[in-house]
Amino acid sequence: MAISSLQRAGESLIADQLAANHHALAQDLQQVLGKQRLKQIPENGLRLLPRYRHSGQDLVILKENSIDSTQIVFNQETQAKIERVLDEHRQRQKLAKYGYLPKTKLLFWGPSWCGNKIKCCYF
Repeated sequence: MAISSLQRAGESLIADQLAANHHALAQDLQQVLGKQRLKQIPENGLRLLPRYRHSGQDLVILKENSIDSTQIVFNQETQAKIERVLDEHRQRQKLAKYGYLPKTKLLFWGPSWCGNKIKCCYF
């Protein structure tokens, strides 16, 4: 295994650990690879879009939506949780300074008519 492929494998492992919110382990691995700090998070908050391993196709498609908070009604508890997640993303640079990342996975569940798709589009 060449050095460059070993480096890529190490960086892939670090990305997997960050995605699993294992920040301490990711920092230890980065130090082993000679990196002292976490990379700065780009403005869009994404490090790398996930791809299907076999074909290399993108697993995420980014598109703009025109849904705003006036079109959705939440109960107070749900609204507070949503505001917390949005605030984490607004403050992601501060979180990154301490080795943390904002939440990247949310689970919306319920019957097909309850508006989960609109909620996801809101995010």
